[in-house]
Amino acid sequence: MANRRGFTLYETLLVLMMVTGLTVLVGFKSSQQHRLVAERAFWPVWQQMWTAGRQWAMTHHTTVNVSINAKQHLVSLYHEHHRLKSLEIPQSLELIHMNGGSGDIDAAGVAQGRTLEWHSRIDQRWIYQTFQMGGVIFNVEDEEFRRPRWVDAP
Repeated sequence: MANRRGFTLYETLLVLMMVTGLTVLVGFKSSQQHRLVAERAFWPVWQQMWTAGRQWAMTHHTTVNVSINAKQHLVSLYHEHHRLKSLEIPQSLELIHMNGGSGDIDAAGVAQGRTLEWHSRIDQRWIYQTFQMGGVIFNVEDEEFRRPRWVDAP
């Protein structure tokens, strides 16, 4: 047999399959990681928006309406049908349950206490967002297992 140089067709296909497999695996993990980072970045941005809404209500001595549209994945602050601020909810977060009354912020910067139950489709964790002390405290906790329905906050 003559001295061969290069790869055979089978060797080339094997290397291409391995490289393609690794690329897909790394790309999938990277995409999932990006969505998880977006999810985690959502909470402090919403807290800033909430605080800004409280400040706006107190400064202007009026009510700020808080709208959470789970279907459109959007949180918005309104004053008399005029949108003040909006924030997109990551597609991987699903709002499961919301207790309490309206989420409006009154002229004194006070909102009714409430708990929102979210589910992350990325890491399959349950996230509980609570508004306490008249909306002054905004707390986010994630848990591995879903809480019983009657438990709002630990």
